[in-house]
Amino acid sequence: MLRRHRLDFLIAAGLLLLPCLLFWQVLIGGRTLIPADNLFAWQPWRSFAAQQGVGVPHNELLSDLLLENYVWKRFILESFHAPGGLTNRLPLWNPYLFAGTPFFAAGQHSALYPLSVLFYVLPIPYAYGPFTVLQLWLAGVFMYVFARTLGINRFGATVAAVTYQLSAVMVVQVVFTMIIAAMAWLPLLLALTEKVIQQQRAGGSGKTLPYVIGGAVALGCQILAGHVEFTIYTLLVMGFYAAWRIARGSGCQPDLRSAIWLGVMVILGVGLGAAQLFPLYEFGRQSFRQGAASYQQVISWAYPWRRIIAFFVPWFFGSPAHHSFFDVFSGQVVPVTHDFYGQPIHTIYWGVKNAVEGGSYLGILPLFLALIAVIGRRGQGSNAEYQRSRGYVWFFLILTLVSLAFVFGTPLYRLFFALPFVNQLRTPFRWVFPYTFSVAVLAGCGAWYLSGTGRRTTSAQSPFTGVNTQRIIGWPVFWAGVLGLVLLVGSRFVPGVVIPLAERVMLSLAGAPNAFADGRMFYSYEFVNLLIFGLFLVATGAVLRVSRCPIYLPKWLGGYAVWKPLALAVLVGDLFLFGYGFNSAADPRLLDFKPPVVKFLGQDDGLWRFTTFCPKGEPTFHANAGMFYDLSDVRGYDSLISKQYADYMGLIEPQGWLQYNRIAPLSDP
Repeated sequence: MLRRHRLDFLIAAGLLLLPCLLFWQVLIGGRTLIPADNLFAWQPWRSFAAQQGVGVPHNELLSDLLLENYVWKRFILESFHAPGGLTNRLPLWNPYLFAGTPFFAAGQHSALYPLSVLFYVLPIPYAYGPFTVLQLWLAGVFMYVFARTLGINRFGATVAAVTYQLSAVMVVQVVFTMIIAAMAWLPLLLALTEKVIQQQRAGGSGKTLPYVIGGAVALGCQILAGHVEFTIYTLLVMGFYAAWRIARGSGCQPDLRSAIWLGVMVILGVGLGAAQLFPLYEFGRQSFRQGAASYQQVISWAYPWRRIIAFFVPWFFGSPAHHSFFDVFSGQVVPVTHDFYGQPIHTIYWGVKNAVEGGSYLGILPLFLALIAVIGRRGQGSNAEYQRSRGYVWFFLILTLVSLAFVFGTPLYRLFFALPFVNQLRTPFRWVFPYTFSVAVLAGCGAWYLSGTGRRTTSAQSPFTGVNTQRIIGWPVFWAGVLGLVLLVGSRFVPGVVIPLAERVMLSLAGAPNAFADGRMFYSYEFVNLLIFGLFLVATGAVLRVSRCPIYLPKWLGGYAVWKPLALAVLVGDLFLFGYGFNSAADPRLLDFKPPVVKFLGQDDGLWRFTTFCPKGEPTFHANAGMFYDLSDVRGYDSLISKQYADYMGLIEPQGWLQYNRIAPLSDP
């Protein structure tokens, strides 16, 4: 068995290596994913920023990891170390926020999630790196397993796995550890769903039980990750997939048994996660979110249509981690200092959605591989393997289109909004998760179609694609990229024309004048983005075209068709270029700094709570920061806040920050 699966183990090792390389600084570099430098963007830490050697924070958008997840993990660890029995040590109640609030019931702390053990055995700042790497690895391995379960060959499964684990929806969501943990399990759950159905149709009821138990454990882990919104997405996709597979059955009895077994799997999985799910349900019913937003408000938070550009040019709208730009005319890297109106800024971002919510990039090559999967081979009726695969292609194409319709807030979203409990969700853009998953599967299928049935098969010889499919797609993509690069580079030599034109375009785009000083800066920044897009268009076209050629690696390297490693290199290079440097790699010693005001407040050992007075709206001693030092706060920042408490605070002062999950500081003297 080991020998037969040796190549699978090597691929799994490669899927581990990729996130290790992407996050090497927080694995072996003595750094932490916690954006500790963000503390020094707010008072009272800001007054000591220069003393601590902190300049502009690397990525201020990632503060949730600092203000929520980090303080949650500290609180859990302190609770586990508390004296007394188990009841005393379980972190059921948080006395530090909102005049006291349920803690364990809120769920997003992932206290019971199996891989959270890393935070209990390692120093918390150093645990985030290994946790993130393992979650991305699991996402990749589980996607590989699912693709192989569908019958996709190893190369196609590897393409699907890499696309999924390094996609934008994974990499930019690292700030939310519970989200990347929750997303990792969907491929495995669908793989086990598929195996249950396959076993039942083969008449093997005795062999079904291990898959049911495995699926229940996987679903339990997904629930314990602690983000119920992603549990809803996961269950909906599972249900949609199972219903489609059962509906395609050839007989009633086997499919009825499949439905029963899958029902048992879900019930057992929910049972395993019940310790977290049921308290969360009870708390959610009492939260301020219940009925707080109308349908029209919710769809207003969907992607605007212009956001579709970021599906192809991911940083077109900027990045909170970009604090300088390359001036293509002077050849110098220039720091960001002010916008068009002269207001000081230190980063480039002008998207309507922030960069975490707007993460939708999967690379250029996977999009065209997915297109090849959809086109397939017309008139191919004799190949049973091909015909079987077409059903999967149509399913994931439909899921892709439905997900996009939800992401962009089309009227179709009403179908989802009408479901029970969904009216508490304000995030239609998070359907980018099923979209990413679906396109990754389609990309794997497209790579399988091109690679055929053997390691030396070219796409021209593959029984799964049309004779000219690759050429029809590959050449236009290649030459479109070449033409775009020629025009782009040529524009660099007529600054008198392009700079005024760029400035007019900039002024016509909502938000752009707040991110760029002038047309030259706008042109230079987007020049680099479009240059990268053009280069990967050319690379994608070249891969598709070379896939037709009988060019092979030497036998000592496996003798594979050369386009396969070339395709993987293009895919990995594209996603690494996108993802590297977005997340923090901060000095963990910054977390140990204690401002003098904290020492002063700590001298009072009585019962008291503090709040802050911020008449200009600028946060001072940010909500949740008091938990760093065991200080009790009137305010707080969490996705679940008691409606009763929110209403009470609203009597003192209007709570305009509730839409951001915060009880606001005082601002009216």
